[in-house]
Amino acid sequence: DILMSDVKKEYEEMFGSNIWREKIGDADFESYIKDQIKSKLMRVKAMNVKAKERGVVLGREEKDSVGKAVDAFYNELTESQISSTGITKDKLNTMFTEFAIAQKLYDDLTSSMDIEVSADEARVIDIQYIAKEYNADGEYEYELKRGEMDAAFEKAAFNLSTGEMSSIVESAGRYYIIRCTSDNDKAKTEVNKSAILEKRKLEQFNTDFEKYEAGIYMEFNNSEWKKLSIQDAYTLGSSFEDTFNAYFGK
Repeated sequence: DILMSDVKKEYEEMFGSNIWREKIGDADFESYIKDQIKSKLMRVKAMNVKAKERGVVLGREEKDSVGKAVDAFYNELTESQISSTGITKDKLNTMFTEFAIAQKLYDDLTSSMDIEVSADEARVIDIQYIAKEYNADGEYEYELKRGEMDAAFEKAAFNLSTGEMSSIVESAGRYYIIRCTSDNDKAKTEVNKSAILEKRKLEQFNTDFEKYEAGIYMEFNNSEWKKLSIQDAYTLGSSFEDTFNAYFGK
């Protein structure tokens, strides 16, 4: 109920309540998101099993943070929401604790990963460019990271030094002239380097942990799960994800 409330608010605020009838391939959007929630629940349970095997537990400060998160979440609920969902502080304590242990295990397992990101790979540049396609043209300013534009455009842009202008670049049916205003925005490059590193850690973690999950026997109450609906979920006054990140986010 809690996780469904989170996604219901998130998607309906952006796309409206009809979003759940949209299709993702052969499945409706609601089924697609429910599968993601199910996968998250199963992953957290598996990570808690792994944490127990490794002796990963919460320390005193982390337990205090769990208590504060529980109070913050619970105090935003109305009496009607509490009675309708059956949410209690004990249940919330279990949920926040399991997610916190999963987060601590993730940090533990990824801290020793030998993953490097070069400065050039993470380099962020600032450019201005004019483009022409058929009869439409325009002038743009852009903060460019690698992998965001067509290869020809990217190669031309990243070969420029600050203040330099390219010749005409043909890329994906358009023609560009690019001017580099900064060939290395150092602050943005550091932020991008951290983002790339975290992405690669997550990818490596998922690859490794899927092998572990394959060896775990886990039952899921699918008959009860099918009865639940995001469309019919309660819109709670609190967001679990926001509350969790407030106390355990980086």
